[in-house]
Amino acid sequence: MANFNISKDITIEFEGGFFNDRSAGWTYRGITEKFYPSWPGFARIRKLTGGKTPARYKIFKDAILDAYVDEFHNSVFWKNKVTGESIANQAIANMCYDFILHKENDAIKVINNVAKVFNPYITTKQTSLSLDVVKEMNKNPLEFYASLRNARLAYYNNSRNFSKPLKASFVRRVNKLPSSIGGVRGFLNY
Repeated sequence: MANFNISKDITIEFEGGFFNDRSAGWTYRGITEKFYPSWPGFARIRKLTGGKTPARYKIFKDAILDAYVDEFHNSVFWKNKVTGESIANQAIANMCYDFILHKENDAIKVINNVAKVFNPYITTKQTSLSLDVVKEMNKNPLEFYASLRNARLAYYNNSRNFSKPLKASFVRRVNKLPSSIGGVRGFLNY
């Protein structure tokens, strides 16, 4: 089964550090205060900065804050939204985890739509991946990964909500992940 630490180590590089987004407020390592105001990491950041807004892209070297990030990503995203421990293929888990952490419910919708191509009768959920969706991933890992990657790129490229530079940065993010996979266990195809 897929390993959280592998997915986390890939995605954390894409998420960067602190950002004060106009629409969502403070965001750190992919965790947005607007949507997760009770996350203890924001109180920790305020303590570390004396209540001041940190510099853009600041990554704090703080073991307590790092532990808050890891725990949040593991419990909220990996276990509850991705159901990552049920995914057999690490590359698919990496793609799903990165996409859901990045675009949350939109990503879940895209992943559900890909799964329904393989089996239109499966049960899906709006806020997390159902076990039916994960079963489809596990049955057809090579085809599922290729379809998901293409659907994710189409989501970014066809959205009217993103500027051209933002779309380009999202496409670069996807292109940092493998373009295809080989083998049932998810060994990368270089």
